Amino acid sequence: MSIHKFLQPPSAVHKANVMQLLSASDDLAQLTGGRSLDDISNMPSDDRRAVLRKYLVNEDPVTMQEPVAWSDQESIGRFLLLKRFLNNDRSRQHLLLEARRVFYEENSFIISLGGFSRFLDDMLGDWEDTVAVEMLVRDLTIKVERQDCECGQLMEYIQRLSYFAKMPQLQKITVEWFTPTRNIDEALPSDWSTLSSSNGSKGASLPSATDDDGTSENGGSDETLRWETSDDDIWSLDGDVRG
Repeated sequence: MSIHKFLQPPSAVHKANVMQLLSASDDLAQLTGGRSLDDISNMPSDDRRAVLRKYLVNEDPVTMQEPVAWSDQESIGRFLLLKRFLNNDRSRQHLLLEARRVFYEENSFIISLGGFSRFLDDMLGDWEDTVAVEMLVRDLTIKVERQDCECGQLMEYIQRLSYFAKMPQLQKITVEWFTPTRNIDEALPSDWSTLSSSNGSKGASLPSATDDDGTSENGGSDETLRWETSDDDIWSLDGDVRG
């Protein structure tokens, strides 16, 4: 018995693609009072960027993971729609590249530790003669399962993360360590409650594994480590005093 794979008629697929592309143009037109893409391209730079920001930027952080085509993140979907609309139009390539810059500069992002390299390679596509992602991103959260980083190597790992201080646009990086298990006391060494460097440089305290505010309702534990650019370049933890 043969099994037949039923596909949509080519006409239906083409119609769906056309409708998607039209929606990108319509969305932008609604944001600009009915202006066409050509009108947007001819806007003053600040006005054009404001339109793209309204179209592509989320208030909440954007979670980046592959495959991005399956993402339910609105800003990703809109960018990919715009890319499909403009990708083969050489006369409007500058608008697409400007949209890419706005997407990476103006959004804040959440990525997994394992997906970090791919994020820097640009999940949105392959580009020629474009600014690297690491030169654009300003706000980044990296989520790390505690089991992915041995506690004894924690300070070494954090020191490696200081590389991001060299990224010219980066204003804040957050590292979220989380434990999916309910009984975290068994998973942590007795000295886990204190974080300090071996050479006596700047350090901060981690909440004890038994503190009320260190355990989430589902029994897991989330501890957030943040670094923001400042005159002092200080590492800090949620709930701690910056020092």
